[in-house]
Amino acid sequence: MKRIWNERGAALLVAIIGIIVGGSLVTAMVAATVMDHREGRATRSSGQAFSAAEDGLNTTIGNWDSGTFNALLVNDSLVRTGTTPNGTGSYTTTVKRLNNELFIIDVLGNDARTGARQRVGAFVKLRLLDMEIKAALTTQGGITIGGSAEIHGLDAQPDAWAGRVSCPADSDLAGIRMPDLDDIKFSGSNCSDYSCIDGVPVADEDENVNDSTFFQYGDTDWDGLVAMASKIVSSNPGTIQPSFGASGGCNTGDINNWGDPFDPTSTCGGYFPIIYAPNGLSMQQGEGQGILLVDGDLKVTGRFDFYGIVIVKGTLETAGGGNTGSHFRGAVMAANAFFDDSKVIGNAVVNYSSCTIQRALNSAGTGAMLRSRGWLYSY
Repeated sequence: MKRIWNERGAALLVAIIGIIVGGSLVTAMVAATVMDHREGRATRSSGQAFSAAEDGLNTTIGNWDSGTFNALLVNDSLVRTGTTPNGTGSYTTTVKRLNNELFIIDVLGNDARTGARQRVGAFVKLRLLDMEIKAALTTQGGITIGGSAEIHGLDAQPDAWAGRVSCPADSDLAGIRMPDLDDIKFSGSNCSDYSCIDGVPVADEDENVNDSTFFQYGDTDWDGLVAMASKIVSSNPGTIQPSFGASGGCNTGDINNWGDPFDPTSTCGGYFPIIYAPNGLSMQQGEGQGILLVDGDLKVTGRFDFYGIVIVKGTLETAGGGNTGSHFRGAVMAANAFFDDSKVIGNAVVNYSSCTIQRALNSAGTGAMLRSRGWLYSY
C-alpha cells in the first residue's frame, strides 16, 4: 500500500524552532552580558570601597596624631572620618587603645557611587623614643650650682599627680651626670658642696657622655625630633599656661598652651606636646609639660614649671628668686654645644621623675602597624 506524507507547514515549524533557539541564545548572551556588567560594577565598587578603607588606615598611621591618640586611656576610643583624595570614596576610622603600647584601628570604607562597603583593621604598636636618660641633669661642659638650687636624682612623682596618675616607681638615678666632675663649681653657702644634690650615685662621672647622648634617640635624631614638634615658639613666648575652648576641651591650637602639669585630670592634663625653640628661649613664668627642645640657650628667671624632658643644645641658666623659682620635673639635658658653663642658681630645682618622662615619651610615640592585618571583609 502506498503512503502519502503531507509536508505542508514543515517550513513554518522549522522557522519557529529556529526563532525560539535564536531568541534563547540572544537572551542568554544578553543575560551573560548583564551579569558580567553587574559583576564588573560590583568588583569596581568593592575595589573603590577597599581603596577608601586602605586610605583611611594609611592616613591614620602615616599621620599619627600623637597628641590625641596617645592621650587615650586604655579601652577608650575615638572616631574620625575622611574622604579619598580623588573623591571616589569616604571612610570612618575608629582608634581604640588596648593597653599602654597597643592600639587597634578599625576602618570602614565606602564607595561614593554605589555605597558598597569594605572594612579593614590593623593592630598598631606605639613606637617610643629611646632616650639615654641616666640622671636628673646631664651636661657635657661645666656647671655652676649655687643659691638655693637643688638637684634630685631620687625618683619622685609630682605632688599634684599623687593618687591621680598611675605610674610604677622606677630606679633612682644620679643627680648629675657629666664627663668630668671637676667641672662642677659650687657657689654660695646653701650649696657649697654636694649637699644640695642627691641621687644614686650623687654625681656620675661618665666619659661616654658626648654629642650622641643629647642628639641621638635610638633610630631618631635631633632633626627627626624637631620635625615632630607641634609647637614652634619664639625666644620670648610670654606666659605659658593651659587654655581651654568654649566647650571645655583643651585648646591645643594655642601656641602658649603646653598642657596642664598641675591638674592631670583636666582636658589638658594628658596633652604633652613637643615644643621647639629655634632661636633659644627665655622664660619668666608659666607651666607646661612634654618635650622641650631648645636650639641655643635656655634662660629661666622667676617661676616656671616644666614636667617632662628638656634638651638644650646650648647652655642652661636658671635664676629663680625668692620662693617662686624654676622647677623641672623629669630630666634636663644641657649639651653645652658652645662649651659655656651652665648655671643652676637661685631657687631652682631639678627633680628626676620617671613618671613625667614616661608620659612625655608615650605622648611623643608614633604608631607602627604590626605585620599582618587584623581582618578584611565586605558588605
